[in-house]
Amino acid sequence: MQALTLLCFSLLFLSTFAQVTNNTESFSLFVRGSCKTVDDSATCRLKGNSQTMTTLVGNDDGIEFQAKEHFGSYAVVSLNVTDLSNGFVASGNITFGTHGSRDATLYFTVSQVTFVNGQQQLWSALAGNITGGLGEFLDHQGVISIGGAFNNTAAFGLVSGHVWKNVASTPQ
Repeated sequence: MQALTLLCFSLLFLSTFAQVTNNTESFSLFVRGSCKTVDDSATCRLKGNSQTMTTLVGNDDGIEFQAKEHFGSYAVVSLNVTDLSNGFVASGNITFGTHGSRDATLYFTVSQVTFVNGQQQLWSALAGNITGGLGEFLDHQGVISIGGAFNNTAAFGLVSGHVWKNVASTPQ
């Protein structure tokens, strides 16, 4: 429940923040892949195709979430988490597109993480900072959240971010 609460708060913050700033990009992507756990560390690689997301709030006070995949480019998320037993250090990157003509990569560090043991999998909510990028995202910064579940065979989750051009580092 804590992981879900943190994820919902992060998404609300991101959507509100996106409405009050200029020259920004926002994204949300449902991703699937795998994580490998060795000792006190985990390495995850997840992929998501181009997609349209819909959240419906029903008359019965319930919600329905749909992620419809489309033919086209994709994004790959790589995440490394170390020292799971005594705290954590986590970082990664997300690369957008087919890499045919230009690079579009964001780098991030994780500043908050919550783990909740579930039925045969570990649920997690991560929040962090986008620290830079390459290609289309050169001189960008931002915030990112990742919420989902993983075990030693599979992983899935929702990645959301908000990124903007770091005006102070742009040559005049």
